[in-house]
Amino acid sequence: MAGDGFIVPLDSLSQPALLTKKTAVSRSWVSVDHNGNSTVLDLDKYGIMKRVEIHARDLRILDPLLSYPSAILGREKAIVLNLEHIKAIITSEEVLLRDPLDDNVIPIVEELQRRLPPVNVYTGQGDDEEGTGVQTDAQTNESNGMEDYRRQGGIQQLLIAEQEARQIVNAARTAKMNRLKQAKDEAEEEVAKYREQMENEYQKTISESTGFSGTNVKRLDDETATKIDQLKKQAGKVSPEVIKLLMTQVTVVKV
Repeated sequence: MAGDGFIVPLDSLSQPALLTKKTAVSRSWVSVDHNGNSTVLDLDKYGIMKRVEIHARDLRILDPLLSYPSAILGREKAIVLNLEHIKAIITSEEVLLRDPLDDNVIPIVEELQRRLPPVNVYTGQGDDEEGTGVQTDAQTNESNGMEDYRRQGGIQQLLIAEQEARQIVNAARTAKMNRLKQAKDEAEEEVAKYREQMENEYQKTISESTGFSGTNVKRLDDETATKIDQLKKQAGKVSPEVIKLLMTQVTVVKV
């Protein structure tokens, strides 16, 4: 019937459509902590941003698909390092490097593990409670001292790493400028050689054209002189007859 229809619940109309969020692609990272222990992580960009507290624009320079120059970004709680083959994030607790299976990353991880020896914690046990309490205080003081030493050593190593990275970046920048200057000099030399070659060809063409024109002019002069001589000879042959004919026509009077 014309009056029949479908009844649609109001709740279904008021509910917003579900939006599907695009899943971020996970990347492999290796984490080296302050004791030199390495752990392979599988994190997407949101996990990295939350872990080291940096912005997406800072993480973007580590993307190998984007062409960013070598740079070192210092942030409040992290240092973002982008070199030719090394892409890392350095914090006070760990160093994160991309692509742990890359041939250029493995030596860096080994060097960090060599420079960050594991901390040995003494866990002795006493026979009585008093000895245990004294030993616990000593262990606490020792742990605090080692923690301070470790932090200072970590900061010093970060400063050394930053200085070495700056030296590498400066060396790469200098090499790039030298290469650009060399390429410019080579290009100018090639242009000068090409200009000289074209100038020589032009002068040769002009010389050949000028010589050819002179030859033609001389040939035409010779031909003209020859024709003039021929005309003079022919005129010399017919001149007496022409004069005689003219005299006859002038002196003879018809009655």
